[in-house]
Amino acid sequence: MEKLLNDFGDHVSRSLADIHDVPQAGFLAAKQMANVLQRTPMHLRSVRRENPLSDELEAALGLACQLDEPVSKFVPSFSKFADQLPWYRRAARGDVVFEHGYINAEVIGPKGIVFSDEITVGVTLMRPDIVYPDHHHPPEEVYIVLSPGFWRQKDEEWWAPGPGGYVYNVPDILHAMKSDADPLFAIWCLNLSPEI
Repeated sequence: MEKLLNDFGDHVSRSLADIHDVPQAGFLAAKQMANVLQRTPMHLRSVRRENPLSDELEAALGLACQLDEPVSKFVPSFSKFADQLPWYRRAARGDVVFEHGYINAEVIGPKGIVFSDEITVGVTLMRPDIVYPDHHHPPEEVYIVLSPGFWRQKDEEWWAPGPGGYVYNVPDILHAMKSDADPLFAIWCLNLSPEI
């Protein structure tokens, strides 16, 4: 299992190091996150919680493995430890469609199967035709996009970075995402330490 996690961490680190089409701040943040991942020991913890959207995950991974690199390189290692992740949902304030249409998991981070207090690397999975509503958080964030889908910041227009694309969110910016006809699947990285 640790080899699979090391492979996944290496793929995320290399993707962050190769980031493009983001502002300079996103480029610098991704490079810092890549450095943190390279020195994070991949020791497995048992924190598993079942994924109620496992059918959608299978579909999303099936689509991702058909795509060219860099997207397809994430699938082999991730698919082998996905059922060990601590999958979770957040309260959706009465939006039942959203609440039952998405799921998150931390791979690396304070609650992940690999502990880190400097960075969180997680995944988001959404059924087709779901909007992840506007939200914000103090840490800056980089998404590595592994499927079709749309992102928005503040009151700007929706845009599609495409599989293999990136999204950078500055600290506390209001942002949202939505799936289209296929499940949305993305890796997100939060910088938990401004010192990195």
